[in-house]
Amino acid sequence: SQWSPNLASDALYYLWDCPAQSYPFTIVYEYEVEWKNGITHCPIFFPQEDYNQTIQQASYTVQVPTGTEILIYPNKLVPAPTKSDAPTLTTYKWEVKDIPTVEQEPFSPSIDELSPLLYVAPKRFYYDGYEGSFESVKAMGDFQNKLNEGRSILTDATKQKIIELTKNAKGDKEKVKILYDYLGQNTRYESIQLGIGGWQPIPAADVCKNGFGDCKGLSFYLKSMLEAVGIPSNYTVIRLDEEDKQLKDNFTAFFKSNHVILQVPLPKDTLWLECTAANKVPFGFVHNGIAGHNAVVVTPSGGHLQKLPDYPDSANASSKNVLMKFKKGETAEINLACTYRLKEYDELMFLSYKKPNEQVDFVRQTIQIPNANVSQLTLSEEKSATPFFSLNYKVTASPFGTSTGSRYFLPVNAFRKNDFKLRKNKRVNDIVINNGWKESDNIEIELPEGADVEYLPQSIAFKSSFGDFQSSVKQVGKTIHISQQLLFHSGRWAPEKYKEFLDFLEKVSAVYNDAIVVKAGS
Repeated sequence: SQWSPNLASDALYYLWDCPAQSYPFTIVYEYEVEWKNGITHCPIFFPQEDYNQTIQQASYTVQVPTGTEILIYPNKLVPAPTKSDAPTLTTYKWEVKDIPTVEQEPFSPSIDELSPLLYVAPKRFYYDGYEGSFESVKAMGDFQNKLNEGRSILTDATKQKIIELTKNAKGDKEKVKILYDYLGQNTRYESIQLGIGGWQPIPAADVCKNGFGDCKGLSFYLKSMLEAVGIPSNYTVIRLDEEDKQLKDNFTAFFKSNHVILQVPLPKDTLWLECTAANKVPFGFVHNGIAGHNAVVVTPSGGHLQKLPDYPDSANASSKNVLMKFKKGETAEINLACTYRLKEYDELMFLSYKKPNEQVDFVRQTIQIPNANVSQLTLSEEKSATPFFSLNYKVTASPFGTSTGSRYFLPVNAFRKNDFKLRKNKRVNDIVINNGWKESDNIEIELPEGADVEYLPQSIAFKSSFGDFQSSVKQVGKTIHISQQLLFHSGRWAPEKYKEFLDFLEKVSAVYNDAIVVKAGS
């Protein structure tokens, strides 16, 4: 709809447009929420939920019947509550005052860490006919099992079709792949948030009949199909967020999760399957949205927290092999063969679904050559557990580089975006790089007859806490060979390391932006 990405939802929202006559201004508002079917948790207290907001005062009060146990999880910016007891009620109150604005800095921690954030929930609850508890991750799994109970039933005809599809498979892993591919070919994703649908999957038979479901329904449908051929699997609750990967081993895991996938523990391998996009995400590939994340794996005996596998920074690699020839004067004909692996592949997964002209537009944005004419673009994809894209194309550039008189200045590497544009002010927050990567480029420039090289940048290599870089520029006859590698480490560093961070980026940019000076012959 206009206001929601959901196909169906019973949530009710009020939108208020507040035109301001002058700035700054203060908003005071009050609202009431009524739960008719029980309550699993209190509203989250997050008064400063975005950057560039100042909080004058905010308070949060929870009243519960005397003797009722509640679960409390504040972050480090929330002060201790005041607690008062009355004959029938116990009252908890949190208050924050004069909270300064949080400035958004590049490579910062999540706003959840930088602003006051509080979770409160009853230790035990009764909601929409289901009794449960979030006092432990095991208890969360027990509650999810209650929600899932009785929803895996498939018709006899569907079961027979599944058996027929997998009868020639050489092993369980091949059976899982056949059914994963079948899911991708015969269903689509639609977000459905009706009743307890935010947590409870649609019955597998309904997904089969209608051909669509949300992440819960699609994952549970594949789980039910695997069950029909005797392969156990586990419904898995996770957070799809690159900045906030680690669900905690407490009750907040249930409320911070926003996605469901399927775990298939085979004897020699454990598969983590993205059922929401089975037609796009390669079988067995742990994509960037879930790699390295904590997840609540729901087994028949309850839930447990488990970390998904991740990839070494150096494995998230992109490489570009470039051959450049000069045709007439300053006109260069350039052939590129590029490869993108794992998380670098993930970043470009959308490209195979774009129109040819949109693919060309995207490629043009990744190079720093004004007036570049991109042609003969071909894209091939290896859809495996370690997937990669191969992207080949031709660039004609006139001119390539700049000239002064008879001298031409050729950029060393015009095929990477390398201007980071970070401010040199005092750093406040930690530096966070969630995903590391590696870039490797091999460039050959064939000089025209009569051209002489006046200046070649020196070969260089340097390291820092944030990564490694090396560059080699050599001339062999009339060909210039350029080899460059950049490795960025993932990690977290204190603000005091910001100067080192800036120095590293500036040194990399300086090498990329350096120029080869060529003098044209008579």
